[in-house]
Amino acid sequence: MPGGGVELDETVQEAVVREVHEETGYDVVVGQLLGVHTFVLPPHVRVNTTDRPLKSVRVVFEARIVGGELRHEIGGTTDEARWFDVEAISDLPRVSLVDIALGMAH
Repeated sequence: MPGGGVELDETVQEAVVREVHEETGYDVVVGQLLGVHTFVLPPHVRVNTTDRPLKSVRVVFEARIVGGELRHEIGGTTDEARWFDVEAISDLPRVSLVDIALGMAH
């Protein structure tokens, strides 16, 4: 599932389009909002050394592919871009957001 941060000069929807393209090669049109998930990371588990917690806000949208070709991300943090049957997902290693987003979609 593509994802990433929102740049200061873009909307959340613009970030969806950019991140999906960067991570998969696909051009998409953003659809309906599926949901919002938040969580807080305490200071001792943050990557950056700080005494402040971090609140993460994850905004999950539906999107429709309108162009591009599936490819792996170049020079990024995504391991692989590939389609999977929904039934196979439970057997895959994945981040928790995948299960959260699938719950929002159903």
